[in-house]
Amino acid sequence: MSEAFFKAIKDFQQKYVTKEEKEQALLEMSADQILQLSRSCGSIQEACYYARFAQKAAIRESGMCA
Repeated sequence: MSEAFFKAIKDFQQKYVTKEEKEQALLEMSADQILQLSRSCGSIQEACYYARFAQKAAIRESGMCA
């Protein structure tokens, strides 16, 4: 894959350095935005971390309680 594919996660990680900053930003993002980050991760573990936030965002967007 090209380096452009990984740009989303690289930019996100440079903007939000600490775990707390990342998690706060993820709580404010849409499921689609988070899934894009998840898809551009370099490892399964990292992708799963972001996918978990995408799932929470999808529940939030649907109006259902988590």
